[in-house]
Amino acid sequence: GHNLAEDILYSGTVGAAIEGALQGIKSIAMSQCYTKESYSLDNKFQSAESLGAVICLKLLNANIWNSAPYPVFFNVNFPAARTSEVKGISICKQGRRPIGSFSMNSILSPNGRNFLMVNHKTNQKLKNSDFDNENDLEKIKRGFITITPLHAELTDNSNLEYLKKTFENEL
Repeated sequence: GHNLAEDILYSGTVGAAIEGALQGIKSIAMSQCYTKESYSLDNKFQSAESLGAVICLKLLNANIWNSAPYPVFFNVNFPAARTSEVKGISICKQGRRPIGSFSMNSILSPNGRNFLMVNHKTNQKLKNSDFDNENDLEKIKRGFITITPLHAELTDNSNLEYLKKTFENEL
């Protein structure tokens, strides 16, 4: 399935790319979106299969890889479409779903333990929470392959100084 918007925070595919990048390996996470309609295609991975290697080669040959403390890696998502229906490639930022677009369901495992399953609410699955149409959610919905440059640095730098001042005399 896709790794769009906040999905990237808990995606195993993106997690592997993060680890690769942290180890100095040029890393690309590739994911295939699907819908009920595209899942029934003979080859639901047609666009990824026919275009994935070309995209990887272009990214690998690009002069954008760095050895910073948090090197760049890439998140590539293929739309739920045949290759002939792909609208193009969009370099874009990570999107964000609206609050309340997830649900939790309790499931009973075969050994009798309860687990919570996190699910997207289907009616809001690819709806973007802001008015910016230049993000992975909106672009994939319109039939584009999305490429988002990422890095593992998640620090909210805008709040560092405020928090330092807030806690400077606490201990």
